[in-house]
Amino acid sequence: RHPDLRPLYRHGPSHHRDLLGLRVWLPSHLRDQGNALPRRRYWSCNWLPDQVPPRQAFCFQKILGLTGENNLMQLSEQKESETLHDRLFVIAFALLFLLVLLRTAWISDDAAITLRTVLNFVNGYGPTFNVDERVQAYTHPLWFFILTFGTLISGSVFYTTFFTSLTLSAIALGLLLRNASRNYFVLALIGLAAVLSKAFVDFSTSGLENPLSHLLLLLAVLSASSNIEKGHNRLTTFFLICSGLYLNRPDLLVIVFPLAAY
Repeated sequence: RHPDLRPLYRHGPSHHRDLLGLRVWLPSHLRDQGNALPRRRYWSCNWLPDQVPPRQAFCFQKILGLTGENNLMQLSEQKESETLHDRLFVIAFALLFLLVLLRTAWISDDAAITLRTVLNFVNGYGPTFNVDERVQAYTHPLWFFILTFGTLISGSVFYTTFFTSLTLSAIALGLLLRNASRNYFVLALIGLAAVLSKAFVDFSTSGLENPLSHLLLLLAVLSASSNIEKGHNRLTTFFLICSGLYLNRPDLLVIVFPLAAY
């Protein structure tokens, strides 16, 4: 909007993101060659061509607030420090949640139906609850095959169930905190809500498909928000996640159907 820069732009100028993620508006004569400019020159703010008048170049740098390489390095270090603090905060809450799950881990009676089917399948009797009856007694094929594969590796269906449930639940909470607000107060509220929720804690290690459902639902929302807000073309990824939800628990499609339709 600066009067000295208006002649440089066409109607609706395009933009480019530099190494620090700052939005840099490209003049009209740089729009076609912006991607070909050397990235090293962005650091020193000398990427404006020689034909731009010095006054306009100075105003452009002044608007950006970038006066030298030292300032850019300071911004980069500050951003890295904030990122490190965010990661430590997320890891701390994930570990706290993991400790709570370890203290309250259990196997429900409904999950025992799936575990008995896993044992029959691993021992060569097929995916059935009773050996002589060809009946599918589980409703979550994806969760069933994950437990089966883990049992073949570990040799224990109970250890496999606990380890898989704990891992998926911790990953789900970590992703939720990582993609939530950068406000530490908001992050603390989200983390405490998860840790203090008896229903969420109990059914994160019950042996049922809830941990995988939580993770897939979160991935579906993140994938959809990436398509809607950032314009990323990841519809294939989104619908693959929806397919995983259907294989894990068919009625979860009712939750993601409005998002998929949008």
